[in-house]
Amino acid sequence: MPMTSPTTSGPLASSTDLSGQTIAGGRYHVDRKLGTGSMGHVFLAHDVNLETEVVVKVPTLARLENEEFRTRFLQESRVLVKLGHPHIVRILDVGEFKAVPYFVMQYIGGGSLDDRIYDSANEGPGQSPDEVADWLPRVAGALDFVHMRGFIHRDVKPANILFDEFGHAYLSDFGLSRFTSPDEQNSRMTAAGAVVGTPNYVAPEVVLGQKYAGHADQYSLAMMVYEALTGVVPLEGPSPSATMVNQTSKMPPAPSKHNAALSPEVDAVLLRALSKGPLKRYPNCLEFSNAFLEAAGLTSAGSGAQKRSGERATAGTTPAPPSKIPARPASTRSTVTSAGDTQISVPVQRYSVKKTTKIKRDGTGSCPKCSHELKLRHKHAGQKGQCVKCRGLLVITRDLKEVKHVVINRRAGQSNLSESDFALRLGTELFGWKLPLIAALVIAVVMTGIILSSVSFVSVQANRDLDKEKADKMGTQKVGTEGR
Repeated sequence: MPMTSPTTSGPLASSTDLSGQTIAGGRYHVDRKLGTGSMGHVFLAHDVNLETEVVVKVPTLARLENEEFRTRFLQESRVLVKLGHPHIVRILDVGEFKAVPYFVMQYIGGGSLDDRIYDSANEGPGQSPDEVADWLPRVAGALDFVHMRGFIHRDVKPANILFDEFGHAYLSDFGLSRFTSPDEQNSRMTAAGAVVGTPNYVAPEVVLGQKYAGHADQYSLAMMVYEALTGVVPLEGPSPSATMVNQTSKMPPAPSKHNAALSPEVDAVLLRALSKGPLKRYPNCLEFSNAFLEAAGLTSAGSGAQKRSGERATAGTTPAPPSKIPARPASTRSTVTSAGDTQISVPVQRYSVKKTTKIKRDGTGSCPKCSHELKLRHKHAGQKGQCVKCRGLLVITRDLKEVKHVVINRRAGQSNLSESDFALRLGTELFGWKLPLIAALVIAVVMTGIILSSVSFVSVQANRDLDKEKADKMGTQKVGTEGR
């Protein structure tokens, strides 16, 4: 689609609030503001031609008055045009409305990673390694693609990872991206001592004004994974300046200090990716992602078959740069080609998730298949079982936040699971304790017998007492008669 570039100079706009406006010759009707990002306001709009929702992005009025910022805003539109990738938000159009430059992007309506980490419906912040594995390889592949194209994102953070309605992750907000040529590194837009990025995630070499490359984005990605797993931003200080000082001088504590369920192997992977020295980190973001999956027990190094369900996008065939990570079979290694295409490991889908329900803070939940009440305890975390009512196969997440109704993939070679792996009966409860169905029935029969025996005993004893009382009365009456 041909697009005309907006001019970088002209009369200043009086407002950059496009709510209610129709732009681009009537094509886009701007509905409402969704939020404000690093480069300006983001609006939800309707594309009349394509009959779909889109996003329109414009600078704030204060920033638009800065010619340097205006140039940077236009740079984002040019960057996005060059970065066509399945997991990077796609730009659809650019233009200018009443001296306000804008560009139009696809609408990703499933919320951000920030929303998912701090979901108010969950018990406390954070995600399980399984949940992180759903988005990490995609985002890592998108970042490596960006780096192979000669760009650095420089603002990788949870708010810039978006999800569509199917749960697919997208990398967004390239307003702070930078081309990695030497001339660009010394340009006015990164000079004058300005630190570009978000303090909680910015790499130490960026803070120190040193030369940096894709490893800086890997550091931010690892910081984001740390936060996702623990709900903690480890180096946050009382002010942005203090946080940036911490980024250069302090190592974060092991993630397991905040989440005891994490293994020492996961600690080691994250702390390596958060090394102060860029060359001590992983060669690229996908290598970091692979190492995390391996450490979390989500892949099998021997067979290349992953132990979790999910999907991974694939493209390209050229092996990645050498790494100190133990080698995997070529068919399962994540790679980056010289053209920047990515290949991500494809897992064996052991089961398919049909429906999911939430578990409340008190441990109560419901079967996603039949809505039968379930009362779960910490011992059920990560367990597989069957609903006692509908016999549906259920998987409980390791963070005890969700129950998933699943179906085993029966295709040859696709899964080594069977119904025997779901032996635990869920939904059978006696006096607050979960029991297997047979045990529950036996106890119920025994308890019924005890109750019936007790009733019978009480009844016999009552009859005896009654007979004795009658006999006593009769004896008293007889004695009285004889006395007369």
